[in-house]
Amino acid sequence: MRSAPLPGSSLPHAVFFDMDGLLVDSEPVHAAAYVVAFERAGLALHPDEYRTHVTLGGGSIRDLYAAKGGSAAGWPELFECKCELFAKQVREEMELLPGVSELLQALADRGIPCLLATGSGRANATVILERFGLRPYFAAVLSGEDVSRAKPDPEIFLKAASLIGASPAGCVSLEDSPKGVRAATGAGISCIAVPTSWTRTGDFTGAALVVHSLQQVTPLLLEEIVHKHLARS
Repeated sequence: MRSAPLPGSSLPHAVFFDMDGLLVDSEPVHAAAYVVAFERAGLALHPDEYRTHVTLGGGSIRDLYAAKGGSAAGWPELFECKCELFAKQVREEMELLPGVSELLQALADRGIPCLLATGSGRANATVILERFGLRPYFAAVLSGEDVSRAKPDPEIFLKAASLIGASPAGCVSLEDSPKGVRAATGAGISCIAVPTSWTRTGDFTGAALVVHSLQQVTPLLLEEIVHKHLARS
């Protein structure tokens, strides 16, 4: 595992990437898969419910399932069904969002560690990373199963920074959702928000910058963000 640049360096100590909505436009695919899985379990779920409760609100899909009368015994089968549907869509139809490959390569060329910090499950992360050959770009991969508290809690970012011995103030996070921005800033990490059509109506207060695409994000921009953050610290 690559360690972070020396504390005196002007480079970011590390860059943390979200996955759903940042690397791939997968939030609507998650929602669609859950809609089908809920239907097969005899329950109704609208994509907007998923978007409001989970994507924007940071709530748990399992809590939403329980609120609709789903039984604890029925959850494993429903979740397995959803994961199979999601993986099929990833392998057959999903594409990387613009700028992902270029930014990861530019950071790798400069020796800046990248870590994946996703609230999604490990199986979802694995299928996406394998589908697009992205795993070698990440010094570490943290999923929702690696923490006890989901975003907007900062736990996943604090754990990621600790893994490579990086100071949170010297890191930058890239997120597409308000809950991700809150999690990063709660850990003392500067965050660039890259909203999608699924999240752009959210409140991105606290983000150091809001951009339309990762194509606008460069190593120089990340360095400037870190420099400004450290100057205020």
